[in-house]
Amino acid sequence: MKWKRGPVIGRGSSATVYLATTIAGDLFAVKSGDLSTSTSLQKEQHFLSQLNSPHIISYIGFNIDHNNNNKPNYNLFMEYAPGGTISDVIKNHGGSLHESLIRSYTHQILIGLHHLHSNNIVHCDLKCENILVGEKGVKIGDLGCAKSAENGGRDFSGTPVFMAPEVARGEGQGFASDVWALGCVVIEMASGCNPWPELNDPVSGLYKIGFSGELPEFPRWLSAEGQDFLEKSLRRDVKERWTTEQLFGHPFVNNLNPDFVKVENLTKFSPTSVLDQDFWSCLEVPESSSEIMQVVRFSDGSPMDRIKRLSKGCGLVNLFLDDWRDEEKWILIRSNDIEESVKISCLCLDFGVEKMGDFGFLMMENDVVEGGNGSVTNGFVSRFLDFENTIDDDYLIGLTSGSAKFGPIGIETAASGSTRFQLLDLKHGRRRGGGNGVDKRKMEAATLGSAQFTTFSGSLGSRRWPLKLNRNIIGFKSPTKISVRASAIRGDDSAVTLLDYGAGNVQSIRNAIRYLGLDIKDVQTPEDILNAKRLIFPGVGAFAAMMDVLNNNGMAEALRTYIENDRPFLGICLGMQLLFESSEEKGQVRGLGLIPGVVGRFDSSNGCRVPHIGWNALQIKPDSVILDDIANRHVYFVHSYRAIPSEENEEWVSSTCNYGIDFISSIRRGNVHAVQFHPEKSGDVGLSILRKFLLPNSQTKKPFEGKATQLAKRVIACLDVRTNDNGDLVVTKGDQYDVREQTEENEVRNLGKPVELAGQYYKDGADEISFLNITGFRDFPLGDLPMLEILRRTSENVFVPLTVGGGIRDFTDGNGRYYSSLEVASEYFRSGADKISIGSDAVYAAEEYLKTGVKTGNSSLEQISRVYGNQAVVVSIDPRRQYIASPYEVGFKSVKVRNLGPNGEEYAWYQCTVKGGREGRPIGAYELAKAVEELGAGEILLNCIDCDGQGKGFDIDLIKLISDAVGIPVIASSGAGTVGHFSEVFSQTNASAALAAGIFHRKEVPIQSVKNHLLREGIEVRM
Repeated sequence: MKWKRGPVIGRGSSATVYLATTIAGDLFAVKSGDLSTSTSLQKEQHFLSQLNSPHIISYIGFNIDHNNNNKPNYNLFMEYAPGGTISDVIKNHGGSLHESLIRSYTHQILIGLHHLHSNNIVHCDLKCENILVGEKGVKIGDLGCAKSAENGGRDFSGTPVFMAPEVARGEGQGFASDVWALGCVVIEMASGCNPWPELNDPVSGLYKIGFSGELPEFPRWLSAEGQDFLEKSLRRDVKERWTTEQLFGHPFVNNLNPDFVKVENLTKFSPTSVLDQDFWSCLEVPESSSEIMQVVRFSDGSPMDRIKRLSKGCGLVNLFLDDWRDEEKWILIRSNDIEESVKISCLCLDFGVEKMGDFGFLMMENDVVEGGNGSVTNGFVSRFLDFENTIDDDYLIGLTSGSAKFGPIGIETAASGSTRFQLLDLKHGRRRGGGNGVDKRKMEAATLGSAQFTTFSGSLGSRRWPLKLNRNIIGFKSPTKISVRASAIRGDDSAVTLLDYGAGNVQSIRNAIRYLGLDIKDVQTPEDILNAKRLIFPGVGAFAAMMDVLNNNGMAEALRTYIENDRPFLGICLGMQLLFESSEEKGQVRGLGLIPGVVGRFDSSNGCRVPHIGWNALQIKPDSVILDDIANRHVYFVHSYRAIPSEENEEWVSSTCNYGIDFISSIRRGNVHAVQFHPEKSGDVGLSILRKFLLPNSQTKKPFEGKATQLAKRVIACLDVRTNDNGDLVVTKGDQYDVREQTEENEVRNLGKPVELAGQYYKDGADEISFLNITGFRDFPLGDLPMLEILRRTSENVFVPLTVGGGIRDFTDGNGRYYSSLEVASEYFRSGADKISIGSDAVYAAEEYLKTGVKTGNSSLEQISRVYGNQAVVVSIDPRRQYIASPYEVGFKSVKVRNLGPNGEEYAWYQCTVKGGREGRPIGAYELAKAVEELGAGEILLNCIDCDGQGKGFDIDLIKLISDAVGIPVIASSGAGTVGHFSEVFSQTNASAALAAGIFHRKEVPIQSVKNHLLREGIEVRM
């Protein structure tokens, strides 16, 4: 069949969908993908070729051709449905559908679904976006995730919020799972939302669907028949859920009287104006244009929608008008007879985060203003200037004269001579540094005279401003009114596109980007990736979960295309690993396949602790570009899997790191960069790396030369946070866990404000900051908003890892709603935490595991480590020393102690406690540590109640016992009083880090003094 490829009309989970035409002019759709990765396409072809239903998209054929790079493409030819998807119909109907239309659509979907099941095929990804609207009804499409019912197994696919509970639990995916998805489709048609709109994290959402026992909320306005149809199709018990045959008899779809089938006619698709010639012309695009990514929607909509689509460049409009705002590409058809040519120098000033934050303003310099018919007065333009929006909706900039104001941010000028610039935020109804709650309608300008602002006087034309960032000479023509398109401090060019797939702490990279003065554009669609000017992918969590999300959203192919075209890209951690062929994490999982190699797990048999957590040194190759200014400094790693350098990937490798073996720590080819470490958590060194990528032309001060050679020992500052008697959150410190002063008032010991102290410790050189909420979550974990706010505010300016602990467990609130510990942890991660510390809940889980030998997968420890990776989970152990005369007195592991007990006992075992040390449990620290490592802990925070607050040194006996027993990093805690205690614990045990609190809070021992001492003792630390 001879055919021509037209524009892109959509993207599936595994390929790009184009509109195409035969020589005879017949329209059809072609789904294309690289032949080497076309397994799902070929599977879809296999299934479609067996089907024949008016309510399943029709199969036409397939072929293999070659693209411009001579790479083979697999092309699947299918029926073209001109009405888009049901999702498009929902949008065109104002966000939901009338019940008559829902009944009709549901009946047609049911026919198609029953035909699939009759042919022993499970769709696996039924949702409104995958149901197409043709001229004679709706049709099920996108069988890329489909599978034969005979191949049950444990291979699951689909969109998480449409998955049935048994799929979320990993038990199976069959016909009943499609019926559940059908019920979810009905909810989406009725509400315009997915069935679980409250779930922000698609990964943790699976656990809510699988284990909470809840159902999606049914739309209340649906009839009783609609409610009952949902109840039958959304039963959590697979055995009780109705089949497609049973649902055919349900009155919701069976009793379609004439009133129910009077649905709206399909939109007509003939051109409605000469502008729609674009639609017909797009079919003449040669095959070579298939690399041009255009998305065309074929629905009329309102006139306003049509104009918006045209202005954004549908079809061929953008082929010839790369930037429709470019004056040179417009033809002048009418003009005034008299024109003045005026040039204005726009100076964009940014006073930095600490002074003016997001605000900026423009100044008009007298020496470059020309012409003007009286529009120039002593150094500034006195007439009104209407600055069009060239940045985003949040930061319109307006320059005014007198009291007039333009846009959400206004700048007011005074009379000539002594010029005063005043700045106000009209959008949010406030002044920078001014009072709160200002009425937007009555708001007056705030003078730039406070400590946060600057006042300028004198002739503007004679001033030269040292903070000038860029200078654009703008030419424009206007006989009566000056209209300028200005470039401000926050424009499209400064926006960084961020791919956040919904797992882990991405807040840190957001804060780092904003700290560098740049805006963020989040990826919503594959097209956002392809249109990005600079793309950062901070991959966190598990490799398999990440690839599932990317494939199901159609973003994996877009990422591959973007990188293959040598576009500016920075991958972080998993964002680097996905570039390789595959990963061994949770079985063999395919990556993007751009770099030769397999990502495998570190081998702990050579003595290395896994995960690799901490600050390590790099061996940097020439021309690494973004690593040029590291200067032998440490960077922060946290991962269990790594890629190995080889001859096949040598051209990609820009640096390596040693942890038992040499592994790839960064790659670079052209504009494509990726790093295994976390620059957003590597302090000022990491910020310089990000600056090199995001602002390559900026001049920065090179960091001082370091002496990093290997993995450094970490010094961690801990902040015990609790509410004092006045209701304020304060940093406190206890003596053997007692945080109250031994005075008549018996008040909570107050050692400072959490955010301020954390910021100071970061400046002092702390390698990590740990928050322990010692009184929070007694009632409801997610209700502790002040602690979440502390995390958010701290992460804005602290660029080292943040750990938070306290009350992370499953919870049912006063209204009976169940929250999994995974949801609680997810909120912490979204607020800026990098690691979660679990205490009492881990003890209970370990006790149950040791008793039964069964990993249920339901404990908070198991759930969080499975989704976010074990490197994100710290288990805090709070033991109390119990002296014994003989090691055989108890059934727990004991040690021979250095200091005898009160009755001369030579041995002791360490009894674990819960509830802040108030309750002892029948389990020893050794047994607990071994068990939680098996359950998924990535690190152990080892406290000792007997040593806490005593300042006599760490419990070396305990720390040696545990650090020798486990293969994960151990953090020594409790008892530090001098710098010598740190060198003692590092030289006599296998502890990876040491934590202290009181001596830092009371300024008895500065962090830098600890590090200087360790260096003198020959112990490597980050400086």
